[in-house]
Amino acid sequence: MGSIISNLALCISYLTCSAAGSLCSACLGTTKSDDIAPGPSSGRKRSVFLLLLALTLAFVFQYALAPAIDDNSDLINWVPVAGSQLVDAWNSGCTYDDIEDANIRSDYQEICKGHAGVYRIGFAASLFFAFAALASSVKRTANRISWGPKYMLFLLGCFFSIFIDNDPLFNDVFLNLARIGASLFIVLQNVILIDMAYNWNDAWVINANTADRENGVGAGNKWLAAILGMAVLTFIFSITSIGLMYHYYGGCDINEAFISITLIMIVAITGVQLSGEDGSLLTSAIISAYAAYLAFTSMSKNPDGDCNPRLGENNALGIVIGVGFTLISLTWAGFSLTAEKRLSSSGASITDSLLEHDNENDTALAAQPTVVGGLVTGDANNDDDPESQGVRVDSVPDADYSTHWKLNVVLMLVVCWFSVSLTGWGTVESSGNAANPDTGKVSMWMIIVSQWLTLGIYLWTLLAPRLFPDRDFS
Repeated sequence: MGSIISNLALCISYLTCSAAGSLCSACLGTTKSDDIAPGPSSGRKRSVFLLLLALTLAFVFQYALAPAIDDNSDLINWVPVAGSQLVDAWNSGCTYDDIEDANIRSDYQEICKGHAGVYRIGFAASLFFAFAALASSVKRTANRISWGPKYMLFLLGCFFSIFIDNDPLFNDVFLNLARIGASLFIVLQNVILIDMAYNWNDAWVINANTADRENGVGAGNKWLAAILGMAVLTFIFSITSIGLMYHYYGGCDINEAFISITLIMIVAITGVQLSGEDGSLLTSAIISAYAAYLAFTSMSKNPDGDCNPRLGENNALGIVIGVGFTLISLTWAGFSLTAEKRLSSSGASITDSLLEHDNENDTALAAQPTVVGGLVTGDANNDDDPESQGVRVDSVPDADYSTHWKLNVVLMLVVCWFSVSLTGWGTVESSGNAANPDTGKVSMWMIIVSQWLTLGIYLWTLLAPRLFPDRDFS
């Protein structure tokens, strides 16, 4: 009788797993054959959704799971054998026995454990996107297939990471790699914001031209006024932020230097943009706001309490703004049509053609198929994969799917960014003190140098066409 029940339970388990796998494959997988050409955005939305899932799990691990892993926790007492292993793993590198004050030591331990929770998810997600980039570079359809098993593998990686010690893998190795990746993403995010601002500006200019053509001269002025209004509001935010930084973070030479350089660069890029035909005021305003945010983030990592009045406080504002910028970048890079075209080798010419022919019928343009590297990939309004029209080809040029590995590398850098954004770039702070001041100092300089690179890149995009008029910088 017991054997029958065991076999029945085994059969039910098998059928359940099989049904779950089929459901995941139906929701996340694909039925397209390998000889159907992948588009440049193939699997992009699924990748971005996995990244958003990782961000959600990072919050859960930091604020729910980490505090629950304690010797006196009901959760730990409920786990018979692995409970003590969990406590040891999550307390690894978070002891701070040299701190005499028991309350401060306890705060440091809780903060350190929360950071380690974020690093676990960040490590699993980074590893996932690294392997995805490698697979996409050798197999053209790798970013399109098997998304059900991919999600399962990622979740299993997150689960098994719970049992790995914080040190040295998470608190040392991954943290340092994540800070390097986050610095690279700061510069990359600047490129994404520039692309978004340019296309935002161009779209409203096209709307203004269309309104003038259809409703008479002057009908499109409302769109131009909207562009100007958004730029003014963004500049007001930037200047107000700089004023507040002078007020709260002034009195310290290094802070005043950072704020002054930021202000000078904002004035410089705005002046250069207004004095020429390249660029747009809205783009300059958005980059200025981003630079002000980076200046604030850099100074908030200063481990010197005399220079950082918010040292040891929960920097909720910085986290919210940082996650907000990341979500905006993800939304743009993951779901916008122009971002898809920017990923393709011929994207610049396609985008330019929209501006050159803005007097043509917009609906007709939208209905035309997108051509990428000479391959017709489908309707421009397609939901996700341009190859869904079922175009078969014997061979696909590298340009048609070479962007897939780049997409996964970008998402890996995004993982590095949110891993350090949610953890104060690795700084453990409490009660106006930092347990690891060297970490805060390195983070401060990494962020401000990334800001200088960001402003320098944008300034170069404005100056390059003037300095080298014989070259094409479109």
